[in-house]
Amino acid sequence: MAVGAYAGDGWVFPFSYADLGFHELGHLLTMFWAPGPLTAFAGSFAQVAVPLGLGAYFVLVRRDRVSASIMLAWAGASANNVSIYIYDATRRSLPLLGGQDGHDWAYLLGPGVLDVLGATDGIALGVRVTSVLLMVAAAAMLVWGFTEPRRAARAAAALEEYRATLPVREPRSPGVIV
Repeated sequence: MAVGAYAGDGWVFPFSYADLGFHELGHLLTMFWAPGPLTAFAGSFAQVAVPLGLGAYFVLVRRDRVSASIMLAWAGASANNVSIYIYDATRRSLPLLGGQDGHDWAYLLGPGVLDVLGATDGIALGVRVTSVLLMVAAAAMLVWGFTEPRRAARAAAALEEYRATLPVREPRSPGVIV
């Protein structure tokens, strides 16, 4: 997933299609009650939060580190897509569903909201570093998940070996008083 996220345009099939859906769902869930900046931010937030939430479910409820690591890698790929979107705020070259007038990050970072459009590249870099850290954490969790059964078997064997060295005492029955 990391190769797909960082090579080329950052599109990872089929996860990026789901990201687009969750991004738009984030806007939809906030558009009727939240202020404009929160609605604009909700799309990018949702596309990263959904895989993180699924990862939390897999690790906390199912105790499945392998599936959780896949969700964490998905969150990393999604955060990379968000960094590309942030980077595009000053360039406006990405094809967007709503056209260039609906560029969330140009609106959020532009005048009238945060007014930090000049810091777009640094913000995008920070989000990209976060995506790389998520990918590294996913790889570590994947290795942990695959090696856990072997480590558990070694620990059980060591416990049995230790128990074999303990002295064996025969139980005594209480004396019979006559």
